[in-house]
Amino acid sequence: MEPCWKPKLELAPPESCSGQRYTAAADGPSSFPIVGRDLAAGGKEEAVSVDAPSRQRETQVQPAKMATKDRITCHILDTSKGQPARSVHVKLELLSSTSSTSSSSTTTEPNTIQSTKVFESQTDEDGRIKTWLPYSSALSSGEVPVYTLEDVFVNDIKGPSRWMLRFDTAGYFGGEDKTFFPEVTVVFRVEEGQTYHVPLLLAPYSYSTYRGS
Repeated sequence: MEPCWKPKLELAPPESCSGQRYTAAADGPSSFPIVGRDLAAGGKEEAVSVDAPSRQRETQVQPAKMATKDRITCHILDTSKGQPARSVHVKLELLSSTSSTSSSSTTTEPNTIQSTKVFESQTDEDGRIKTWLPYSSALSSGEVPVYTLEDVFVNDIKGPSRWMLRFDTAGYFGGEDKTFFPEVTVVFRVEEGQTYHVPLLLAPYSYSTYRGS
């Protein structure tokens, strides 16, 4: 016959509570007592009820709240199937901008980017791209710095800029002979400090796009 007792785990006491011992049942209920005894003073045991799941919820952060979005995002819907277009390779390219080096100039026309900045990503299960892979470019010194999309907006762009989204539709549909548009490009203007969401409604022989929210 097994004894009617439960094994207990010794929990290390915090530094501020030296001289106390804390025990908890290994297979006890979700709300269990923590018993502390002041051994030095020979005091009595005092039980404090602690709701373990409640404490865990207080320290956990929901993944959705941790996720970040870049200033430019996109979303592809396959209208021929009525579902999101998954695993579509997409490139985001900076075409021109008013750079920080030309901010003192009297002209308001955007400057053509000398070195092309191209960011890449792939649509997720919902057909969305929320973030882009960092861009890297070798310098004359031999260094290869890595820039995020936010780095480019903060350090290189002062004012409006022009961007292009390049969608690999041939790869998505399974070949250039499977679609009338083997590649879809969308050129759009970005105002400083704003965020942009560009949905693409896609089918083998048609597509449409607009500025989303």
